[in-house]
Amino acid sequence: MARPHSLKFTLAALLLLAVAVAILASLGRWQLHRAHERRAILANIESGRAQPALTLSADVPLDQLRPWRRASVSGQWLTDKSVLLDNRNHDGKPGYWLATPLLIDEVHAVLVLRGWLPRAIPGHADLPLPATAPGTQTVVGELATHVPRLFELWSLGASENGQLPATLPTPDGVPPSVQNLALDAYAR
Repeated sequence: MARPHSLKFTLAALLLLAVAVAILASLGRWQLHRAHERRAILANIESGRAQPALTLSADVPLDQLRPWRRASVSGQWLTDKSVLLDNRNHDGKPGYWLATPLLIDEVHAVLVLRGWLPRAIPGHADLPLPATAPGTQTVVGELATHVPRLFELWSLGASENGQLPATLPTPDGVPPSVQNLALDAYAR
């Protein structure tokens, strides 16, 4: 025999359906918002890349320094001030980004992300850093306002882990390794 129709079960089912619809609608709005953000980022990248190439010098106005704009700069490498950015993968392999400043004049420098280095294999000698040519060098690339950040657990607390040493170069001559590089701290 069929069970009698219960108003309580019907109302509970309708309430659960309404909650599910509200949650799914808010997730849809969130996805649309993320799509709008990503389109804005892409428009910013395309706008910067559409600008004519810029030759950097100490007297370039700040309004000319747009992210993603192609630029060239000439100067001398400060290899003793290099920093390794840890946990930067390339083709699924762990490694580092090598960041080295290029001195433009006596006071101004530009930080250059020189490329990716594989992580040293445990039990083997550390991989040597790529050499830099002496004298004035010219580098061509795209401008960026910051070094891309990665999530780090110790940033939630007040830990000193992963921070730059007080002075560069380090006494042992080995470039420090940090996960994220705050440019203001590095400039000091």
